[in-house]
Amino acid sequence: MEENEENKAAEPTQEAPEEKKEEVKEDVGGRSDVSKYLWIVGLVVVLGFAYYLVSRGRSQKATPSPSPVSNESLVPGAKNAVAVSDYTLGKTVSVASVLLQKPGYVMIHEDDRGNPGKIIGTSKLLLAGESTNVVVNLTRASKEGEELYAMLHLDDGDGKFNATTDSPVTDDQENVVMMNFTVGAAE
Repeated sequence: MEENEENKAAEPTQEAPEEKKEEVKEDVGGRSDVSKYLWIVGLVVVLGFAYYLVSRGRSQKATPSPSPVSNESLVPGAKNAVAVSDYTLGKTVSVASVLLQKPGYVMIHEDDRGNPGKIIGTSKLLLAGESTNVVVNLTRASKEGEELYAMLHLDDGDGKFNATTDSPVTDDQENVVMMNFTVGAAE
């Protein structure tokens, strides 16, 4: 009988470590939930901050509007493309990127009821390939809210722009390669 009493006395000490293990598991599980919660809150804060930075950067800058004709700058693998971004008031336009299969120019056109109108700016002759930050001088200052067009023209071989002989660049479907954009407020 004494042995049974000794075994009984020993049994509670054996159960106690198992109870502690369960408590530790619950405690770790609680910490895991808190870690998940903090991770999700952190992710939401980071995404919110990124959205704020992106939307703040667009507040006073131009937003390219869709072109009524082909906009090759959005087509991967294009042979000819033009992209203007974040344009503000001034007497120059900075064209972010130009891709030409043959030497040519970037022309800036006024808007004529939703279509490219009079040429108000001409770039220097650009070689075949990619050019970035191409500056185009305008014949007049742009106006806030004005719609303009950046259009590619091929050089006829003489190295000087001539609106009659240096024709607009077209894509495979014979659409003129250009991008229209709206002039934003000065910063």
